[in-house]
Amino acid sequence: MSRAGFGTIAVAIVAALMSLSVAGASASVPDDPVVYAKGTPLELNSSESGYWTYVPESYDATNATPTKLLVWLHGCGGYASGDIWTVSPGGTQDWISIAVGGREGGCWDPGADQAKVLAAVADVGTHFNIDPRRVILGGYSSGGDLGYRTAFNHADDFAGLLATNTTPFRDTGATQAGSLAAATWKFNVVHVAHIQDTTYPIATVRGETGAMVSAGFPVTKVEVDGTHWDAPGDLVNGHSVPGTDADIRSLLLPHIGDGWMSPEPELTEPPDPDPDPDPGPDPDPGPDPDPGPDPDPQPGPGGPKSSTSIKSGPAKMTGSRKATFRFSSDVKGLTYQCRLDGSKFRICHSPKRYTGLRRGRHTFRVRAVAGGSAGPVAEYRWTIKRRLRNR
Repeated sequence: MSRAGFGTIAVAIVAALMSLSVAGASASVPDDPVVYAKGTPLELNSSESGYWTYVPESYDATNATPTKLLVWLHGCGGYASGDIWTVSPGGTQDWISIAVGGREGGCWDPGADQAKVLAAVADVGTHFNIDPRRVILGGYSSGGDLGYRTAFNHADDFAGLLATNTTPFRDTGATQAGSLAAATWKFNVVHVAHIQDTTYPIATVRGETGAMVSAGFPVTKVEVDGTHWDAPGDLVNGHSVPGTDADIRSLLLPHIGDGWMSPEPELTEPPDPDPDPDPGPDPDPGPDPDPGPDPDPQPGPGGPKSSTSIKSGPAKMTGSRKATFRFSSDVKGLTYQCRLDGSKFRICHSPKRYTGLRRGRHTFRVRAVAGGSAGPVAEYRWTIKRRLRNR
């Protein structure tokens, strides 16, 4: 074989290894696996509300393979226990579906109920191997309002949004300008609108989704005949329509396979152009960038009576600019918040990964939260060694 042929094979092998590495980076064997039956909805509970889960036949029962997650939000008067069937067609389905509860038979509060969505996502990740970069939001009507508000405010946590018979801004409790400014990246959107919907008039939908497109968001707009909610065979605009549930399955769910991914985990500085995997002892680690004691390390009123512990982290002195932390609590079903150095606490789940960290000293903190109050903070400090340079 020619040298060029060997080079081609070498490139192919490297590409394959890189692909495996990327996939492996998202893999996480769950800390708290549960007993389940594939194809049968299972009710679980986060720290904020109950939610229904559907595990497809394609899911790896060994929990070794990460999978996509669809987070669905029902409309006013809807029930998570019913909608879980709508968004879980079975058959060749290759994602886990959850339908968030907490407003059964009612409407969502797009401001307050974001916590229910984030808590459900965090909790299901403790039971199943969820790829954190392939989590997709979805919602109908009021659920779409909550979906948009959550996606704008927590864009890094979601690969995209599937919405139907709703609008991006009008009923979300946030302004158009504020929502667009809140998004940390231009997440993917597929928006299905029924042309004869009088609850969310088509002119309003066109105007608001158009504003997203003008702001640079990749929005796919689909308009079909229908009212706000239609049963199969209802007559609209002189002909029968498939119905709202059928539109969700045929016009929204196929986009779960579009290959969307949320941004890479937090990158605090550009990749190191000259990585040194073993630089030796750090002669001058520099000042500690940690801001000092946490401003609110004690449990708040009604905070979770639990002890959060960090099970694993990087070596205390390392040359790697990556870090992975695994943590848990003696109370199941809690939501966690993580903080790196001087950043703010944000919802997270175990394992929490960071890449591209600057060299020097770092502090990672994690705490459990419930009912809006925080529990005690667990802390881990380590140092990324500086490169030694020849003089």
